[in-house]
Amino acid sequence: MAKTAHLDPAAPATIKSWRTDAMKLSRIELSARLGVSTATVSNWELGQNEPSWRIYGKLAALASGPDREWFKRKAGLTDDIISELANPDAGSREDVSPFDRILLEEVLDAVQDAANQAGVMLPVKKFAEIAAEVYDGSRKTGCCDRALAQTLIAEARCPSNLKVSK
Repeated sequence: MAKTAHLDPAAPATIKSWRTDAMKLSRIELSARLGVSTATVSNWELGQNEPSWRIYGKLAALASGPDREWFKRKAGLTDDIISELANPDAGSREDVSPFDRILLEEVLDAVQDAANQAGVMLPVKKFAEIAAEVYDGSRKTGCCDRALAQTLIAEARCPSNLKVSK
């Protein structure tokens, strides 16, 4: 669960209507599928906080149609990564080592944490650009470079720096 300075006002209603109308799940059932507490699901639906990118990816894996696309956009993930979130043990990509997977997850979390602390909502492409740069730097040292993530997010706070490269 990611507490953010800028909560998406559409998130609570979208999550609740998807859970109750499309999936016909109780909060208890959804929390069990996602590996979170029932209180966490309740907090999302009340607008007290939002799911993390990883949870939005799991929601996308469970959803279909427009709901899937909405959750996917919120997660900023591709279909293949969402499939891996849904089935982490099934058919993992052979070209990515377990170390790289763990490092990438740490980098994505670090960039999200830095953005949350700075109160910045980044476009998905800009988030991906920053994550890629932090990942490249982190691979050289073998550990997640949280300081680089914070520096790049701080630089991105400037409106002229929010432009996405093509």
